[in-house]
Amino acid sequence: MHTGLCGLFKITCFESPSAMLSKILIAGTCVRAYLESALAARFEVQALDLFADWDAQASFRHFRAETGEIRQIKSFDKIQPWVDSKNAEFALISGGIETRNQLVRQIGTRAKLLGPNAEQLARICNSVKLYPAMRAKLSEFGGMIPKTRHQAIGLAPETQWLRKRIGSSGGVGMERLQSAHLLAAETDDQEFYVQEFVSGKNISVLFVSDDAAGTTAAMGATKQLVGTTATGSLPFQYSGSIGPFSIDQLGQETKRQICMIGQYLGSEYQLAGVWGVDFIVNEQGAWPVDVNPRLTASTELFESRIAQTGRFKSAVDLHVFACGVRGHLEQDLKSEELLRKPINWSLQASAEGKAILFNQSPSRIKIGSALAKELIRNHDPSFFASSDCPFSLADIPNTGVTIGPREPILTIRVRCKSHAEVERQLTNQTTRIYKLLSTMASTN
Repeated sequence: MHTGLCGLFKITCFESPSAMLSKILIAGTCVRAYLESALAARFEVQALDLFADWDAQASFRHFRAETGEIRQIKSFDKIQPWVDSKNAEFALISGGIETRNQLVRQIGTRAKLLGPNAEQLARICNSVKLYPAMRAKLSEFGGMIPKTRHQAIGLAPETQWLRKRIGSSGGVGMERLQSAHLLAAETDDQEFYVQEFVSGKNISVLFVSDDAAGTTAAMGATKQLVGTTATGSLPFQYSGSIGPFSIDQLGQETKRQICMIGQYLGSEYQLAGVWGVDFIVNEQGAWPVDVNPRLTASTELFESRIAQTGRFKSAVDLHVFACGVRGHLEQDLKSEELLRKPINWSLQASAEGKAILFNQSPSRIKIGSALAKELIRNHDPSFFASSDCPFSLADIPNTGVTIGPREPILTIRVRCKSHAEVERQLTNQTTRIYKLLSTMASTN
């Protein structure tokens, strides 16, 4: 059972477990942030994703990794032979894989999954069953849980609804439901489900569940950039984050609701490691609208905060430890001493932000050698470890890559003294980089 830890407590400083791991597999849609975090903790990494961007490949040199690689695949169907050939002890999956139950199960037969196993993921990723279960358990305690169902027929006309694609991530395939009757056939084929639309602020909260101690703590939150027209994202598509900040800033009642939901999910679904929940926060409280049972896209904004404590080298380091990989340390520590304060919010730290830029052109664009060099010139490899680095491009496409309409091009990362300044800098850099792309990218 998981006991909820709503408060953040002092944690003892002791050796990191990462030196005890020989090899870790990382696989997902885009694993650059996971890869950097793992290399910072000195893991030997074998990584695989759909892009294998320039800076992901360069990160091995930056972190002086003697071994390891990242490979690009065209589809997740190509993962299993690669996993079989690596003989790794541990595996870490990122966005795009957690809903592929058979693939997760196959990976789990070759390496220990750092996080939920295939059966646990199948339960928590089934939104049609997850949200009604949460409503049944938490509504009487003040939990604000949106109505969620598979069938669109018979929906209350006075309620606004969203259509969500089962198995998608990042808000892809999500749209307002205009007519319930038009969705009847589509929902019958198991591809979509419908959820009550809730208006408010998009907030993502990062949790850490300690597998050994059976505890779940809220680490902090970020403001989510969703449907940002300036970056070319679709109406409900994730396009970046700003933060992090303590959930105390959201108010005591909202904090209570967030912690209650985190405690319930951690306990009921036996979660382990670092994972997240996307909320809509309004005057009624915190409404969970998406559960991510893995390291999330906004986790990289917490990296400097996590390292600042001196306890863990990175988010992946923290994740591995929370998943129970502790070696000789486990016998020397009482479970209640573990992971009580992964972040100390009393320490001064910069605000950070990231924005994903999508191709706003109706045509495919090609990254020529001159443009690639200019983008690389805007990349600072010290951004991960240095709090003094104010700006860097990330997820930089390789020379010769073509990018289709609405597909992601790259990520802008900034670091400033305040969240307001982060937002201004993201806007300024977005304008500058799009101008660069418009003048140097070729279309085909």
